[in-house]
Amino acid sequence: MPSFSYKGRNQQGEQVSGVLVATSTNALLADLAKQGIIPVNISEQTEVKDKAPGWSAAGNGKWYQRKTIGIEELIVFSRQMFSLNKAGVPIIRALSGLAATVKNKTLQAVLRDVADSLESGVDLASSLNRHPAVFSDLYVSVIHVGENTGRLDLAFKQVASYLELERETKKRISAATRYPLFVIIAIVIAIGVINVLVVPAFAQLFASFDAELPWQTRVLIWCSAFTIDNWYWIVLVVVASFFCWRSYVNTKAGRLWWDRLKLRIPLVGSIFERIILARFARTFSTVAMAGVPIIQALSVVANALGNAYVTDRIGSMASHIER
Repeated sequence: MPSFSYKGRNQQGEQVSGVLVATSTNALLADLAKQGIIPVNISEQTEVKDKAPGWSAAGNGKWYQRKTIGIEELIVFSRQMFSLNKAGVPIIRALSGLAATVKNKTLQAVLRDVADSLESGVDLASSLNRHPAVFSDLYVSVIHVGENTGRLDLAFKQVASYLELERETKKRISAATRYPLFVIIAIVIAIGVINVLVVPAFAQLFASFDAELPWQTRVLIWCSAFTIDNWYWIVLVVVASFFCWRSYVNTKAGRLWWDRLKLRIPLVGSIFERIILARFARTFSTVAMAGVPIIQALSVVANALGNAYVTDRIGSMASHIER
């Protein structure tokens, strides 16, 4: 979600300023009205882009090398924040303490940057939103609602439970695709061995008979000879095709086509569809229980499903509900 910096005056006439996370300017105005703040100036903050691949920006202007922050580390962090917040430990102190204990250097830098941002007057949701590669829109939205309702401990508990279920979903997806992948790899290796080693040996034997071979056998022998004589071209075509496919899938239209195709693969496609539907129901339940408005909740859920086709369908559903 975008972050907005604002300047205004409170009910006592004092000048106030800060940064808030909101889905739109209208949502920001509604949040400020609840706090009794009359805005004078509002501007949307632009996210800091990565300086180079493998590097990420920290709030203090320094650059640190990015290492992967796994879902296990986010679960542990969320559980620890729930416990510390429920025990009454101040957020800045809790973040600083966790930053000193975690082993992941990237997570250390992120937590220190979030703590520094909080000390400068920015709210927690906006501080977390400065690191979209670590904290998703769903994570930020639930924390934002928990922060505004005074139930931040419950918000951390909810996202921890969601991440644990998400971890189990990924394990199921991995288990569902592992066997077909192994079968495909085994078939490719077997075809390669037959073409390169087995068929040439039989071709020499058949040539000594000097007999008319069936057309199926002649096709196999020709394919084997073609593979042996032009193996480098075949490898080049396969590699080029892979990179072309990958480039196309990285486009919006290509991603939409590929994600739609995955749902129609025989046997495996139905498993993917059920997993995505379960993830949608679970994610929507999490953000709805947190108190996120339904239109914003659908937007957050759509981006958390990992399937562009389903995301597009949910976006269409959200626009119909909005109308």
